[in-house]
Amino acid sequence: MNWLPSLWVNRFGMNIFPRFFVALIGGVVLGIGAGWAGGCTSGHGISGTLQLALSSWLAVILFFIGGILAAQIIYYL
Repeated sequence: MNWLPSLWVNRFGMNIFPRFFVALIGGVVLGIGAGWAGGCTSGHGISGTLQLALSSWLAVILFFIGGILAAQIIYYL
């Protein structure tokens, strides 16, 4: 069983400190973005789609598309 993605191991090795640092920085950036946006994508998706708001449905669809595209760029380029 592999605990680390091969892409990560190839670039940074098996050291845990760079992984911890990247996760910490990512969490901080996510928190700043959620503050600027007035909430997070999960909250927007859950509350807005339950109210059947068309804008929320469109946003959730675009969140997923953006996530898929980002994963493709990160792991295949």
